Amino acid sequence: MCRSPRLRSSNSAASAARASAGGWTPLAARWLGTVGLAAAADRPFFALSGGEQRRMHLARVLGTGAGLAAVFAKEVKAVLFHRRLAWMSGVPASAIFYGLLLWCGLAVTVNLQAVGGLMLYSLVVNPAAAARQITDRYEASFAWTVGLAVASACGGLGLSLAAGWPAGASIVLVSSALFAPAVAARLVRRQIRVGAQG
Repeated sequence: MCRSPRLRSSNSAASAARASAGGWTPLAARWLGTVGLAAAADRPFFALSGGEQRRMHLARVLGTGAGLAAVFAKEVKAVLFHRRLAWMSGVPASAIFYGLLLWCGLAVTVNLQAVGGLMLYSLVVNPAAAARQITDRYEASFAWTVGLAVASACGGLGLSLAAGWPAGASIVLVSSALFAPAVAARLVRRQIRVGAQG
């Protein structure tokens, strides 16, 4: 049964209010609501089930990563563009680089048991690698990465339903298959660029 938007918004507001009453900040309460834990915000961590504890860790990783990305957006962009140039410009490149590695490691650790190693690896690496083949622009690469990850998940689930294959393996196949046309698109762009220069 579908709920009306008004009912969903009132439930979300009530969940956020319960989370805030449990001592969480409004932003933390919002991340708890994102992973479906707003109703359990006032319960001790060790009283949560195993799945709820993983979702709690996921909310922490997501909230921390989003906060750091918002505060240090320019520094992160500089480090991702070129670490040495960022360091020469006065940016703490090593600290930001290893902080990004730590955050990625935490994200993988939190999701490893629920998602599985192979599928998690393919969804972390393949969409980003394919997006890098399609565009060199920083902002556009994020949009392409998210879009390709969603396409991999939806296409893999569709393939699983159509062929009767395991969902995880199907998502890995689709994610890997999307990389080939991305490489082809980059080669075509390179040929066009060389032809224009010639």
